[in-house]
Amino acid sequence: MNKNIIPIAIMAALGLAVMACTAPASTATAQADINQIVTITPNYYLTSSALPCNAATVVDVENWPDFIVMGHNISFNRNLRFTNVGTCTWNTNYRLVFMSGNRLSGPKSKNLSASVAPGGSIDVQLHLISPLVKGRYTGCWHLYADNDIDIIPVCVSIDVAR
Repeated sequence: MNKNIIPIAIMAALGLAVMACTAPASTATAQADINQIVTITPNYYLTSSALPCNAATVVDVENWPDFIVMGHNISFNRNLRFTNVGTCTWNTNYRLVFMSGNRLSGPKSKNLSASVAPGGSIDVQLHLISPLVKGRYTGCWHLYADNDIDIIPVCVSIDVAR
């Protein structure tokens, strides 16, 4: 496979839209008999030029399950790894912004600490505190580009038991 093309299945798995497709250079045609022509066409691939400027994947470095059980008023960190799967380099004006739910005493906004080239990753740590009242809590932050494009959301969910 040409290193500059990405299978559509991978793009779909990343949640990226297919914007332009190109066919591979060769399509084989075979004649089985005088009345039947069989055409064999290889899979289509998305060219890298169709990738969006701002795109990301995110994973929880510790792989915590949703609604992990913890005590009340506990200080904890969530370590998130963002990978730049777009075509633009992220700068330190890209930021994680709280959008919805319970902020868990976390930041309203947090800028990236370094630039991230396409294909690179950066770890972002959220310092959080569990609420005093028993219950389930979710807080959602979104990664925003320097031009205010919403790139990807990430949510933290905990279950406070007393």
